[in-house]
Amino acid sequence: MNGAAGSNARDPERVADAGHDPSRHADLQALVLDASTTLISANPDELDTKLRWTLSSVATGLDAEFAAVYGDVAAGDDGAGDGPDGAEFELVNSWSRDGGDAAAADREAGVGPLVARVRDEGVVRLPRLSDDEAPPECARLREAGVESVLAVPVVMDWELWGVLAFAGPRPRHRWDDHEVVLVRSLADMIADSLARVERERRLAAQNRRLEEFASVVTHDLRNP
Repeated sequence: MNGAAGSNARDPERVADAGHDPSRHADLQALVLDASTTLISANPDELDTKLRWTLSSVATGLDAEFAAVYGDVAAGDDGAGDGPDGAEFELVNSWSRDGGDAAAADREAGVGPLVARVRDEGVVRLPRLSDDEAPPECARLREAGVESVLAVPVVMDWELWGVLAFAGPRPRHRWDDHEVVLVRSLADMIADSLARVERERRLAAQNRRLEEFASVVTHDLRNP
């Protein structure tokens, strides 16, 4: 799919090819590094906000107008899923350049069916959705003005837990390998941060229960 030539390939003004610009590569690398630092420092009550900022920042570097994390929110106590089908993934967090309008909702709904392909393919690179070879799931995205999609797995404890996806408004020659590597690194950091925050929440809840138990025991000892 990356090398397929579609009708847009004959129109150089419409085809984005930022991946070949060394300065854009360095900029994207810096954005991912900064995003990773932001996620590492996020407290449990800050993670949603910082994750949305991260999606916004990296999407801008990828010339994307929509970014989302889909996950197995019904995962077990260890925070890892059992590799669910895409239909079982739920939207965890997202960012859209134009906010919550109808087009943003269409992009969100359109990206959803593509996450199932990550289970089978590992990484989904769709540089030109207008190609004849584009999968049928892309129809709704094209209607919403999306021309390119990159989706990578989010892995927890060696199991597929979810998907990190970016959707762009312009077709591209390809999604370059370095872009995929950086986005996969970001997906790993997102997985680590979500797992860490979940552990912290569980630990805090456990500590509250212990404090309540200790309070009851102390009260009983003082008032036999």
